[in-house]
Amino acid sequence: MICTSNITCDKRACVVNYSSYLDEEDAISDNSGIMILNILKRAGVKKVTLAGYDGFDDNYFNNYYDEKMIGSVDFEKMNDINRAIIAYLERNRESLDVTFLTPSLYKKYKE
Repeated sequence: MICTSNITCDKRACVVNYSSYLDEEDAISDNSGIMILNILKRAGVKKVTLAGYDGFDDNYFNNYYDEKMIGSVDFEKMNDINRAIIAYLERNRESLDVTFLTPSLYKKYKE
Protein backbone atom coordinates (compact mmCIF):
# COMPACT_ATOMS: atom_id res chain seq x y z
CA MET A 1 0.00 0.00 0.00
CA ILE A 2 1.27 3.45 -0.92
CA CYS A 3 -0.08 6.47 0.94
CA THR A 4 0.70 10.14 0.62
CA SER A 5 1.88 12.04 3.67
CA ASN A 6 -1.26 14.20 3.84
CA ILE A 7 -3.39 11.29 5.10
CA THR A 8 -3.17 8.90 8.04
CA CYS A 9 -2.31 5.40 6.87
CA ASP A 10 -1.80 1.93 8.18
CA LYS A 11 1.71 1.56 9.63
CA ARG A 12 2.50 -1.07 7.00
CA ALA A 13 2.02 1.44 4.19
CA CYS A 14 4.81 3.03 2.24
CA VAL A 15 4.33 6.75 2.88
CA VAL A 16 5.50 9.20 0.22
CA ASN A 17 5.76 12.96 0.46
CA TYR A 18 2.48 14.36 -0.89
CA SER A 19 3.93 17.59 -2.29
CA SER A 20 6.71 15.75 -4.15
CA TYR A 21 4.25 14.06 -6.51
CA LEU A 22 1.82 16.91 -7.29
CA ASP A 23 1.54 18.12 -10.87
CA GLU A 24 2.09 21.78 -11.78
CA GLU A 25 -1.24 21.93 -13.66
CA ASP A 26 -3.97 23.15 -11.27
CA ALA A 27 -6.74 21.04 -12.83
CA ILE A 28 -4.88 17.82 -11.99
CA SER A 29 -2.40 18.88 -9.32
CA ASP A 30 -3.52 16.20 -6.85
CA ASN A 31 -5.20 13.74 -9.23
CA SER A 32 -4.51 10.29 -7.77
CA GLY A 33 -3.86 8.74 -11.18
CA ILE A 34 -1.31 11.40 -12.05
CA MET A 35 0.28 11.12 -8.60
CA ILE A 36 0.81 7.36 -8.96
CA LEU A 37 2.28 7.89 -12.44
CA ASN A 38 4.69 10.43 -10.92
CA ILE A 39 5.62 7.95 -8.19
CA LEU A 40 6.21 5.20 -10.76
CA LYS A 41 8.32 7.54 -12.93
CA ARG A 42 10.48 8.47 -9.95
CA ALA A 43 10.88 4.75 -9.19
CA GLY A 44 12.29 4.27 -12.69
CA VAL A 45 9.28 2.61 -14.31
CA LYS A 46 9.29 3.21 -18.08
CA LYS A 47 6.10 1.44 -19.19
CA VAL A 48 2.66 1.35 -17.55
CA THR A 49 -0.63 -0.30 -18.50
CA LEU A 50 -3.74 1.31 -17.02
CA ALA A 51 -7.23 -0.17 -16.62
CA GLY A 52 -10.25 1.85 -15.60
CA TYR A 53 -8.59 5.23 -16.15
CA ASP A 54 -11.32 6.15 -18.59
CA GLY A 55 -11.80 9.92 -18.32
CA PHE A 56 -14.87 12.06 -17.81
CA ASP A 57 -17.55 11.91 -20.50
CA ASP A 58 -20.04 14.72 -21.19
CA ASN A 59 -22.73 12.05 -21.16
CA TYR A 60 -22.93 11.35 -17.43
CA PHE A 61 -24.46 7.92 -18.09
CA ASN A 62 -21.03 6.88 -19.37
CA ASN A 63 -19.43 7.85 -16.05
CA TYR A 64 -19.69 6.33 -12.63
CA TYR A 65 -22.31 8.58 -11.09
CA ASP A 66 -25.00 8.94 -8.46
CA GLU A 67 -28.40 10.17 -9.68
CA LYS A 68 -28.39 12.81 -6.92
CA MET A 69 -25.37 14.41 -8.64
CA ILE A 70 -27.11 14.96 -11.99
CA GLY A 71 -27.25 18.68 -12.64
CA SER A 72 -24.46 19.42 -10.17
CA VAL A 73 -21.59 18.14 -12.30
CA ASP A 74 -19.42 20.88 -13.81
CA PHE A 75 -18.74 19.40 -17.24
CA GLU A 76 -16.43 22.26 -18.23
CA LYS A 77 -14.26 21.41 -15.20
CA MET A 78 -14.36 17.73 -16.16
CA ASN A 79 -13.26 18.63 -19.71
CA ASP A 80 -10.44 20.76 -18.24
CA ILE A 81 -9.30 17.70 -16.28
CA ASN A 82 -9.44 15.52 -19.43
CA ARG A 83 -7.38 18.06 -21.39
CA ALA A 84 -4.86 18.42 -18.56
CA ILE A 85 -4.39 14.64 -18.25
CA ILE A 86 -3.92 14.28 -22.02
CA ALA A 87 -1.37 17.13 -21.90
CA TYR A 88 0.42 15.40 -18.97
CA LEU A 89 0.62 12.14 -20.95
CA GLU A 90 1.96 13.99 -24.00
CA ARG A 91 4.48 15.93 -21.89
CA ASN A 92 5.77 12.70 -20.32
CA ARG A 93 5.62 10.48 -23.39
CA GLU A 94 9.43 10.21 -23.65
CA SER A 95 9.92 9.04 -20.07
CA LEU A 96 6.74 6.99 -19.52
CA ASP A 97 4.98 4.83 -22.12
CA VAL A 98 1.33 4.53 -21.06
CA THR A 99 -0.97 1.90 -22.58
CA PHE A 100 -4.68 1.59 -21.82
CA LEU A 101 -6.09 -1.89 -21.28
CA THR A 102 -9.68 -0.61 -21.17
CA PRO A 103 -11.37 2.11 -23.27
CA SER A 104 -10.20 5.59 -22.28
CA LEU A 105 -10.76 9.14 -23.47
CA TYR A 106 -7.06 9.67 -22.70
CA LYS A 107 -6.00 7.42 -25.59
CA LYS A 108 -6.18 10.61 -27.70
CA TYR A 109 -2.67 11.48 -26.57
CA LYS A 110 -1.28 8.57 -28.62
CA GLU A 111 -3.17 9.43 -31.81
